[in-house]
Amino acid sequence: MPFESVLGLHVTHKWCEVDELEAASTGDTESALSHLMEHDSVRECVVMETCNRVEIYVYAEDKEEGRKVLLDFAEHNMDLNVERSIQFTSGEEALRHLMEVSSGIDSMVVGEDQILGQVREAYELAKKRGTVHKFLDLAFTKAINVGKKVRTETGINRGAVSVGTVSVDMAEEVLGSLEGRDILVIGAGEMATSVVKCLAEKAPGRITVANRTLSRAEELARQAAGSGVKFSRFTEFLPDADLVISATGAPHPIIEKEDLEGVERTLKLLILDISNPRDVSTDVEELPGITRIDLDGLEAVTTENRRRRRSEAKKVEGMIEQELDLLLRGFEEKQVDNLVGHLHMRAARIRERELKKALQRLGEEDELSDRQVRIIDDMSRSVLGSLLADPTGEIKRAAREDDEEFLSAVRRMFRLEQPVISR
Repeated sequence: MPFESVLGLHVTHKWCEVDELEAASTGDTESALSHLMEHDSVRECVVMETCNRVEIYVYAEDKEEGRKVLLDFAEHNMDLNVERSIQFTSGEEALRHLMEVSSGIDSMVVGEDQILGQVREAYELAKKRGTVHKFLDLAFTKAINVGKKVRTETGINRGAVSVGTVSVDMAEEVLGSLEGRDILVIGAGEMATSVVKCLAEKAPGRITVANRTLSRAEELARQAAGSGVKFSRFTEFLPDADLVISATGAPHPIIEKEDLEGVERTLKLLILDISNPRDVSTDVEELPGITRIDLDGLEAVTTENRRRRRSEAKKVEGMIEQELDLLLRGFEEKQVDNLVGHLHMRAARIRERELKKALQRLGEEDELSDRQVRIIDDMSRSVLGSLLADPTGEIKRAAREDDEEFLSAVRRMFRLEQPVISR
């Protein structure tokens, strides 16, 4: 069966550290595609690289030769321990894995949406470079459609699971729309960066980022069209803020009750303390119009959302098995398309040859009109179509029933080549 010739090479976050993932990068995807296609045994290939994975899929005329090509490529283009860091798959396992990747259940954050776009980009680049033909085209089209389907029909991507995203969702829940709001972010580390990226999509009125390193504050603030200030000035911005998100990792609280006392407020202030240990004293809640939510409250939301996504992943696995059956059937149909195509091409060549002979003979005695030539041509086509209709139907039936004995007999009977995939 042709699906058995689909091979996969995988380096992923599940068994590799960050430095190994970086070492696995091929650097230039287009060059990698060209390099792999130089081997006669490789008929199609797709290369996908993200922060959390490097995946190469090939369709190989010879399965063992294809695996050798992948192994050789890894040994010469990836600076890592091949035996420890790389896993190989083939056939059903490779196709199932591809669908798991596109659906998000193989991601570090279960159900994340970004991976689907990355799968599509890898497929489109390979198609543009001419390294995708009928079999990997079928596999990637199915995987992309499955990725869309599971996100529509299940809750695999619902509910934020990162503290940064949950913080912004929580702010919207408490304050309503963040559009036009005055927002102060204290800190410029990984957590603060995640928050600012999410805030940039909410059209806030003003975002100010305060950090001990001013250049870092300014750099982060630019991602949301905001401004950066020195950490020592952050208290100047507290009176006008609608939302304060603090993520410094300082060893003691940086916002005390007295920092907020005496401030006249027409709107409530929400303070999200996403630091550990806390950045904000708990007694600020005693002041009117101030709501404080700390990491414990946010973590409870992310934990519940992760639990829900894992539960939805079980549904996705069932959907993937159903879609995999359809994909394998599609591979069988592609295989029989080759066989039927060879049969029809052989018959068409015979028809054209015999038609030419007949017309030459008839033309020796009488000049044939265009209408007469057309009638003879149409008749020969009609006869050919009628003769091939039943054999074509039987070939398709044999493919559906996996009757390889019958298909082999057809190849021998009509002297057809073994189906191959042209580049």
